[in-house]
Amino acid sequence: MRRAVVFDLGHTLWDWRGDAAHLEAVAAEVARRLGSPERHRELLRRAILTAGMRIAESYHHADAREVDFLGLIHRQLAAMDETFRPEDAIRVAQAVFEMEERVCTMPDYVPDTFARLRASGYVLGAVSNSPVPGSFLRSLLRRRGLLSSLEVVISSADFGLRKPDPSIFAAAARRLDVEPSRVVYVGDRVKEDIRGPHWAGMRAVLTREHRSDEPHSTEPDAVVASLRELPAVIERL
Repeated sequence: MRRAVVFDLGHTLWDWRGDAAHLEAVAAEVARRLGSPERHRELLRRAILTAGMRIAESYHHADAREVDFLGLIHRQLAAMDETFRPEDAIRVAQAVFEMEERVCTMPDYVPDTFARLRASGYVLGAVSNSPVPGSFLRSLLRRRGLLSSLEVVISSADFGLRKPDPSIFAAAARRLDVEPSRVVYVGDRVKEDIRGPHWAGMRAVLTREHRSDEPHSTEPDAVVASLRELPAVIERL
């Protein structure tokens, strides 16, 4: 009978550190790629910042629906300058995502962890809360040498609902053809990555490698300080 391990992405497989200077660099790079005049740099900066704030607000209000980042960017740009076209929003989002990758650091042992899990008979997948389509995530995973190990990659942007909604975890189990009770989900957030999988009938492991989230009343099935520990820990569940 098949067994699966499904991963969160950001702050689980890799860390992310961005700041105001990074935002300015993103805006400048996007303007360069679009061949936009200098005046567009500030418009792009404002559009990207506003979209980011909208996403943050939706998390603050615990909105289960994912934000349409591409739509947000297009509406922001079109309101500022009518010369921006819908296809520019895709180019902006691609540039933003690629620039975000520059401030992501992945431990070099993650591919080995994947290989060890697969050698033990687990199939692997990923479920991520992300405002960008799964095609963006798959490109990132391919560049990091991880995509070929994953049978399923689900972005909340494509699915429409975010973790911890149990339906997104149930969808991953169905696509992997694994019973939920035989799936272990690994993530860094108690609400999204422990409570949600439990609601879906899965087990869940909390990683504190890149971010420390206290379990409070929702206890994970295990806690790891590093993904290096994961294969041995999962075998004991």
